[in-house]
Order: sequence, then structure tokens, then C-alpha cells
Amino acid sequence: MIKIPIDSFLKSEIIKLEYKNNHERDRTGYMESVTGKRAATRLAIMRAARRLFEEKGIENTSFSDIAEAAGVSRSTVFNHFSGTSDLLTAVCRREVADLEAVYEKSGCRGKEGITVIFDAFIEDTASYPQLVTRLIYNA
Repeated sequence: MIKIPIDSFLKSEIIKLEYKNNHERDRTGYMESVTGKRAATRLAIMRAARRLFEEKGIENTSFSDIAEAAGVSRSTVFNHFSGTSDLLTAVCRREVADLEAVYEKSGCRGKEGITVIFDAFIEDTASYPQLVTRLIYNA
């Protein structure tokens, strides 16, 4: 796998790296971003999973449940994510990318920037308290 720090690129650029396994990843860290229908489907799956993980718990949510909630087939979910761990990782990376976007958009730096990040994190945590707690304690 080729590792290229995201800092090496402009934040607004879309980075696409080819991997041997052709799995698509987020643009956070050492990953790439996709656009179009595939990206929209992936995002719908991640949103459905996040909601169901919160409602039912991670271990009580199947890929069939996620597929139904996202309006896609179970095989489509597996085309995007190899398993629950892969899906949880993508959800977490998306959350980090969202926090980074809030920070960048705010234009705040230093202490004010940290406050912006924490405010956004707390707001998100309030929406998904069970899932966030589970992820933090199992990290």
C-alpha cells in the first residue's frame, strides 16, 4: 500500500490511490475520495449503519438491516465494506473528516479552533450517544 499523508495535498483536492484490493477508502489519512453515484451510495450505507448501530447496537445490526435501511441490496453493502469492522472504520473516518471540515470552515485557530472542534464533537455525540460511547471504550 502506498501511504501519502493528506497534508501533502491541498485539502480541497480529491485524492485517488489505486490499491491491489481495489477497496475504496475515505480521503482522510492515507485514503482517497470517490464522487458520483458510488459515493452517494456509500454515504447512504454509512448513514443507515450509524443510525441502526445507535438504535440496535453494533452486534445486533446485520448487513441485511443496513441494506434495507439504505435502500440497497445486501451485496451492495458488501461491495463497499468487507465487514462490520470496515464499516465502523469508515464511519469513524467520516466523523473525523467532518470535524476537520467544521474546523477549516470556521477559520478559527488556536484555542478558538479547539473550541469549535469540541462543540461539533459534543453535538454529534449528543445525536449518537450509545455508538460514540461504544467506539470510544472499544478503541
